[in-house]
Amino acid sequence: MLNRQRIILSLIQNAGRVVERISLVKYAFLMANGGYLPEYFPFYDFLPYNYGAFSFTLARELQILENYGYITGDEKSVWIRPDMLGEVRKIIGRAPTELCAAVVKVLSAYGAMTQQMLLKTVYVAHPSFTYRSKLKDLIPPSAKEPDPASLGVYTMGYQGRSVDGFFQSILQNGIKNIIDVRANPVSRKYGFAKSTLSLISKKLHVGYQHIPQLGISSDARKGLGTVVTYKALLDDYESRILPERIGARRMAIQAALSMPSVLVCMEEDPCNCHRGRLATSMSVDCGLPTHHL
Repeated sequence: MLNRQRIILSLIQNAGRVVERISLVKYAFLMANGGYLPEYFPFYDFLPYNYGAFSFTLARELQILENYGYITGDEKSVWIRPDMLGEVRKIIGRAPTELCAAVVKVLSAYGAMTQQMLLKTVYVAHPSFTYRSKLKDLIPPSAKEPDPASLGVYTMGYQGRSVDGFFQSILQNGIKNIIDVRANPVSRKYGFAKSTLSLISKKLHVGYQHIPQLGISSDARKGLGTVVTYKALLDDYESRILPERIGARRMAIQAALSMPSVLVCMEEDPCNCHRGRLATSMSVDCGLPTHHL
């Protein structure tokens, strides 16, 4: 079990009561953004959603913990299953001491608050996560949605990012549409398979379109063991494949000209990814500048 999941179990157990799901997310958010956790510790990322700061990854892992039988709950709240209290204590006991101490500090500071008071406190302290909230009366005057990005050919890789961190970057940069340029949009990393990526995009009111013709097939990537062979693949993509994909390139260019759109693939470095070559080609064709996010 991941240590961050142990923290979630510890937050629920140490609260000493049934915990509202919204409050639980806020406790986790405060842990991540209040200096409670060591800088090296990989925790959840958050983005603005229906009730302020939210993590799709955290929501998924809560469901996993429920599927494993450690917790149970209803639509609004969650609690440790009574028959699993002993097992959960053992699991929490395997977490590093500093993480357990962080849980105690957060609950000491915020655990006695009502959900309404907790929301007000978090909204005031972190207004940049509130502009999408359904709770309009709680949104601080300083909360402001980022302006739409200027038109351009934007690119981003999701390597090294959580899906929440990925979308937070999308939202903060004013991007309104994702152009998935993977030939085969599957991923073992949560959130980046086409079905989940498109679903989260829809929930966040970000456009999503998949143009597989602009990708490189898995077969073509086989046997790439050196920088030289990978560069040869990208050179072939730029000189031979892209000129043949006129219709697909036109679709991507039309999207870039109509709204701030980002070309998305896996690799972190655009220089080592076909999206970098694609962005250069599109920029020449449509006259928009290239921006690597």
